[in-house]
Amino acid sequence: MTKYERSDLIAFRGLHYAPENELGVVLLFGKIHRELGFPEIDVIGADFPDCWAYQKTTRGTRRIMIEFEFKTRSFKKHVKKHERELRLLKPRRGIVICWEHHWPYVEKYADVIELKTAVGFGKRVWIQCTNPKYQGGLDDAPMRLKMQWEWTVSYRARPNDIVLMYRCGTKWEARRYGVDETLLQSIANIYEVTSLPEKDKEFGRYAHVRQVARLREPLH
Repeated sequence: MTKYERSDLIAFRGLHYAPENELGVVLLFGKIHRELGFPEIDVIGADFPDCWAYQKTTRGTRRIMIEFEFKTRSFKKHVKKHERELRLLKPRRGIVICWEHHWPYVEKYADVIELKTAVGFGKRVWIQCTNPKYQGGLDDAPMRLKMQWEWTVSYRARPNDIVLMYRCGTKWEARRYGVDETLLQSIANIYEVTSLPEKDKEFGRYAHVRQVARLREPLH
């Protein structure tokens, strides 16, 4: 990001723009820490961990360590530098608070609170092309999936994003795989992303998804 570029406009409680660095994350957390379940802040310092706060739980209130990151991938440096302290986090007794969560490995050490999601900003809608070979799976899915499937998604997809399954392909392919050719070039199934994307050799990226709706009148 150059000095002439700014992050996304959020206009949230006096903040014109989304956090652009770790300090922005700290400032935003200070505005909403009570809504996130932290009634009191004990201390914020310059060393690891960045913060100690009191968190409400079903068993009462506990004192917990917090590490602030702009994006969770930055937590890598702590994995190497503070290995001894991080042993305390393995049972998930610590929390990483970030603007954007895109590194699943951090969850090995701590729970994650993504402020972008917490303030209701950045939920995206994706259109995912689905070949006739896989459209039978969409047809067989119940109206609302209790189970979670793995499906190809954009590497930029995040949990709670919506995926519109676009049925691409030709009539010949539809007949070959025994799917309804009248649904080609339409959207009839709507899914929700429920995990962060992971790498896949065949399809590039995949994530867990679940069906949330099936349209009676497909969108062509």
